[in-house]
Amino acid sequence: MSEPALPVAGDRRGTRLSPSAAPARGGPARSVLYAYLAIAGFMLTIDSINVLSVLHDTARRGARLAAWEPAVWEYTSGAASIAVAILALLAVRAAPPQGGRWLRFAGVHAAAATAYSVLHIAGMVAARMAIYAVLGLRYRWALTDFPYEFRKDLPAYLLAASIFWVADRLTRAPPPAAAVPFAEATFDIVDGARTWRTPVAEIVAVRSAGNYVEFRLADGAARLMRSTLAELEQSLAAHGFVRVHRSWVVNARRLRLLEPSGSGDYRLVLDGGVEAPVSRRYPEALAKLKGTAAAG
Repeated sequence: MSEPALPVAGDRRGTRLSPSAAPARGGPARSVLYAYLAIAGFMLTIDSINVLSVLHDTARRGARLAAWEPAVWEYTSGAASIAVAILALLAVRAAPPQGGRWLRFAGVHAAAATAYSVLHIAGMVAARMAIYAVLGLRYRWALTDFPYEFRKDLPAYLLAASIFWVADRLTRAPPPAAAVPFAEATFDIVDGARTWRTPVAEIVAVRSAGNYVEFRLADGAARLMRSTLAELEQSLAAHGFVRVHRSWVVNARRLRLLEPSGSGDYRLVLDGGVEAPVSRRYPEALAKLKGTAAAG
């Protein structure tokens, strides 16, 4: 079995990622989706329990109540809560809980909670009135009921805001670890049972050689390793290496000469006299090399 390509490393466990390479565990869209699913699941569960509770309590009192009525009351409330939950999200994004900004936090969320309750009540009452009207009945609601509804809406708002905040944190990319300095980074060149721990700064170029890649080093040595050039390109990119040809990855820091070779292609000479072609199919690499040559 062939040995796997090992990453650029500053220690024996592998490279520490640069900020641009830090893996994200999600993003804004995913956090919102997860939060909405959690809120919807919670609302559906609570509303279903409330419907059964109302029917049970009514039966215990010896009264009769059609099952559709508490279902309409509860599920219209749940649907309206989900619809206006966006206010909790916006408030959490505008004023997350953090030290030193508690006055802003309290003000933003007090305003958002009030708007949440007003819109929630308006939405559920409108839905109930419409359903009752379709059935030839009339649903009654008075403005004096607002304080009662607001007391119930406040915990619901705080729950929604908390869910959005937690989902945001769970899907946020972890803080990037510091990149290993170029001068200290090493790369393990593995050939069977042998491993050469090589400073990245000493690698001049890497070229494809069938099922292997060949490392050309600053001291003139050449090392073979079973790997693909694509794997090596990804590992070395953070340290200034660029793919200049389907068969070559070079260390831009080792550039000594860059000259046209016709038809838009170029030829480059690196430290140690290593020569490599630069294909016009890699314009970004060519631009980087020209910038390096100009800086040099």
